[in-house]
This record gives sequence, C-alpha cells and structure tokens, in this order.
Amino acid sequence: AYEIPKRDWSSDVCSSDLTRTLSIWARDGALPDALALLEPQAADEDPVVRLEAIVAASYVPDARAINVAVRTLDRTFGPYHEHAFTKTLAATRSRWAPALTAGALRFDRDEHLLFVLRNGGLDQAGELMRRHIEAGGDVARQAAWLRALATTGNADDLRFVLERAAGDAAVLRALADSPASRRHRLRDTAPALEPLIRGEIGRADV
Repeated sequence: AYEIPKRDWSSDVCSSDLTRTLSIWARDGALPDALALLEPQAADEDPVVRLEAIVAASYVPDARAINVAVRTLDRTFGPYHEHAFTKTLAATRSRWAPALTAGALRFDRDEHLLFVLRNGGLDQAGELMRRHIEAGGDVARQAAWLRALATTGNADDLRFVLERAAGDAAVLRALADSPASRRHRLRDTAPALEPLIRGEIGRADV
C-alpha cells in the first residue's frame, strides 16, 4: 500500500517512476501540493519524465493541472506526448472546460491554449478562438489564431476566417489543407472573395 509522502520528499521527485507514483498519491486530493510537485516534472529534460507528468496531471483533481501539463509543449513534444496529452484532456474535460469557458483558466502562451482548444474536444473551441481574434493583437498573432481556426472550425468559422484573411497566403493554405474545409461546403463565400479578386486586398503570394 502507498502512504502519503512526507513534505521533504518533493525535492527527490526526479524520475519517471516517481512521477508515476505521484499520480497515485494525487488521486482524490490526497496530495495537496501535487501541482507544485508536478511543475518540475513537466519541464524535465527527460522526455519519459515529461510523458509521465502528462499522465499524472490526469489524476490531479484540479483544473489547473492542465496548465502544468501544457508546459511539456515547451520542450521536444513527440507523438507519444501528443497522444497522452489528448487522452488527458479528454479524461479531465469536466474539470478544465468549465473554468476555461468562464475565463478562470489562464495560459502563459498562445501555443498552450491553442493546443488545448484544438485537441480538447471542447464544443465552444471555435467560439473561444473567434473571441481571441476579435480582441485584436499583432499581425503574426492574429494569423496564428486564424490558421488554427481554419484547421478546426465549422462552416461558420471557416467563413469567418475567409472574411478576415483573404489576402494571407499562409492562412489560405491552412484553409485549403484543412480537413474541416473538406467536411463543410462553404456557401456564399463570394462576398468574402470579391476584395481579393478585385485586388483590393494585398495579393496572396502562393
């Protein structure tokens, strides 16, 4: 049987085995400082430790566990990490989704939030992406959000992208390559394309 570790144990958590054990202790809130213990694991130089940290985050009964797990994106992030993180997002959606849609869950980087929105299976993902785009920001940041929405959105989202980025070659490529654009037949797109056709928008260098 496992026992709750003593407080000074935290400085010794440095391997994938101990990270796995942390996930057991963290269940049902048995380890109050689980998030603090997970943080260095998510940034560990060992990819296996980072993988275990993603899995361990699924056992921490706190919406902020996703904030910790998403930091694994800041290092080499392979297919095993992506698979584990997608599973963790699905398993913990009932914890983090309400906090995110209520604006109570913040992310340090756009890339972190975009990964969650693109892989979390959240019904409101497109709506949240559109809010970020409508809030404005620098051109590069806007383009990144538009590309993300182009790859995941529904028909209305794709129309939204087309209206705002008809002259952006990278966004148009994302739109053309998007599985979402093949799933949804875009109707009434002529008004969005007319400025590009007439040359009123900067030419897309494709």
